[in-house]
Amino acid sequence: MDPKDTKKDKEGFKPTMTKAQAVKLVHRVVPDLDDKGQSKLGKDDIPKTKKESIREADVLNFAEYEDKVVVVTTSGEKLEHTK
Repeated sequence: MDPKDTKKDKEGFKPTMTKAQAVKLVHRVVPDLDDKGQSKLGKDDIPKTKKESIREADVLNFAEYEDKVVVVTTSGEKLEHTK
């Protein structure tokens, strides 16, 4: 075993992505509210949403797969980004 490969997990897989890189990829979708706290309505009266970044401190765990990145937050949310 190479002494430089100290960050391998139990199965011997060395992640190619850091937590900071995973955080930049995923976003939390939240309702877009007006000044009164009401949802803004878009086309066909569908409530508008916006993407909100998450903080690195909010990440409990993350996993990188061939086709997606999955981040689990400390509040239990599972956020995905498809590559």
